[in-house]
Amino acid sequence: MQTEHGDRDARGRILAAAHAEFAAKGVAGARVDAIAKRAGANPQMIYYYFDSKEGLWREVLRRRVGRYVGLLRERQWPEPDDLSGYYESASEPGIRLLMWEALEYGKDQPLEEEGLRFALTQQWIEDIRQQQKVGQLAPELGPAQLLLLEFALIMFPLTFPQVARFVSGMSPTDPEFVVAWSQFLRDLAPRLAGSTGTDNRADGDEKRRVN
Repeated sequence: MQTEHGDRDARGRILAAAHAEFAAKGVAGARVDAIAKRAGANPQMIYYYFDSKEGLWREVLRRRVGRYVGLLRERQWPEPDDLSGYYESASEPGIRLLMWEALEYGKDQPLEEEGLRFALTQQWIEDIRQQQKVGQLAPELGPAQLLLLEFALIMFPLTFPQVARFVSGMSPTDPEFVVAWSQFLRDLAPRLAGSTGTDNRADGDEKRRVN
């Protein structure tokens, strides 16, 4: 019989292995025996803990979405001048998991925590709108489009590594690419704030977003 500690350890190893396998291959391409091998576990343990491959996928995705929702709740999505740091620490498997979510669920199926994710994202858009009103972000940029741009700047190279390679000749995880893309994001930040390099933050406020 599994002890409580052993049970948590086995579940954790299976979830970590499944995260890597699903990120690489999606639900359809991932195999239960491959996940079990990665985790050093018996395939029957996966069915014991998660009922099915679909159940395991949903648990992996639920945990990933939970991290995303946590960032939304804490308003920790990067400011325009923080995008380079977020790209440097971005997780390629995590981003690929969200890509597979889009591919597996399609346009019409409900997503994990869909309503909460939508509501929190809309609040972020309102925060951007308020910053534009006080001159801390470029007012001519649509707030929803600006948030989408921030997502894209971080996620696109890792979601479409072949495009990044065609354009730059490098993988988006190559150190040289990371340095060049991070510098580009730092150079772009003043433009998103409606500046060409000078600090236009109002009243000495050092924050880009209103809390």
